[in-house]
Amino acid sequence: MNRSLRMLVLLFVVSIGVSACQDAASPEADPSETSTPPAHDEASNHDGDQHKEKRGNQDLGVTLVPIIVEEGQVQGPDEVGVPVGTSVRIDVRSDAADEVHVHGYDEFVPVKPGKTTSLEFTANIPGVFEVELEESGLLLFELRVEGP
Repeated sequence: MNRSLRMLVLLFVVSIGVSACQDAASPEADPSETSTPPAHDEASNHDGDQHKEKRGNQDLGVTLVPIIVEEGQVQGPDEVGVPVGTSVRIDVRSDAADEVHVHGYDEFVPVKPGKTTSLEFTANIPGVFEVELEESGLLLFELRVEGP
């Protein structure tokens, strides 16, 4: 991983940690809303950001895929590859109301304009799946799940 990409990943992980602390301190915080993920180069083609989240006493490896949609333009990876059984969290922030849909998994979550919405699931079906904004038909990225 080149130095600039490592710095970008480090800044992103730190911003998520700071956001989580701020959200935890706010009693009216909506758990489905998080801070704005950083913009990625539109031509980027990487495998999402690997990080660990803590839930209770268990450490879980999660592949985080941050997506920003502004005026019909997608900022984020074109394709994300993960092994079968990986937990995937997609964070989508859009300037328009819509619904994130992971084809093949039938996972849906509504998106409110200006809010970041998270969708987490276990990628347990091998293949290539489109992740899109359902109403607009806008392709966010392709999820490649590799394994038996």
